[in-house]
Amino acid sequence: MIVSTDIPADPQVAAQSFRERAVTATRSLAGMPVIKSGLSMAGSSVLTSGLGMLFWIIAARRFSSADVGISSTVIMVMIAMSDLCHLGLRTGLLRYVPLAGRHRWGLIWRAYATAMVAAGVVATAFVVGLGWWMPELVVLRSWVYGPLFVLTTAFWVVFQMEDSALLALRLAPWIPIENGVFGLLKVLLLIPVAGLAIGDSSLAV
Repeated sequence: MIVSTDIPADPQVAAQSFRERAVTATRSLAGMPVIKSGLSMAGSSVLTSGLGMLFWIIAARRFSSADVGISSTVIMVMIAMSDLCHLGLRTGLLRYVPLAGRHRWGLIWRAYATAMVAAGVVATAFVVGLGWWMPELVVLRSWVYGPLFVLTTAFWVVFQMEDSALLALRLAPWIPIENGVFGLLKVLLLIPVAGLAIGDSSLAV
């Protein structure tokens, strides 16, 4: 009869051996680029969702319901335009940056510039035609908030593309750090802005 030597006879030794193999396998999986990227994206989503919820809770307590409604609409429009204006370049960065070698940074900057121009053109057209399709957002028709909306939309599309660039550069662990810092700053800046907005509801946007 052949007795296997792979399984220790002592149950405690067997359990210890199983735990060691499980830890080794887990560390091996966590070190794989695909798994590391997935964990970074999942952590970033959890972090930004929590900070985003905190942001809107504070906003709802500091501003009127009308101001919160207008602000959320402006933000939703900006995000929708950014989603449209990255022109599929987020996927393009994931596909071609790892193959670009020393030209990878030039490829990334060209993608950013292309998306920014597209976002700027679309946002400008939106503001110019605001009276036809969304007259309720009268705040964007001012000479201050209109250009600011265009500029913010152009930069937001780059912010969206940065996650893809970091993934393509194998820098996925920076994604939750970047998005977490942004979310935290957004919450911290909301409080002084709320104080300034007293008596000037347009600052809610």
